Amino acid sequence: MKNSAKILLLILVLLFTVPVLFYKVVLNKVKADRPDIYKALTENRRVIDEATEVLKH
Repeated sequence: MKNSAKILLLILVLLFTVPVLFYKVVLNKVKADRPDIYKALTENRRVIDEATEVLKH
């Protein structure tokens, strides 16, 4: 039972880390190739983060 739990944990960790790494690679490529799009994406993210902070309070 312990081995299957370890395998399940490994699968869950990979399911969360691989998309994050892929997102960072794509974002870095966009930053290098198209700085205008990168600026728009990061600005939208900042606005969303601020809105969620306001909603929390």
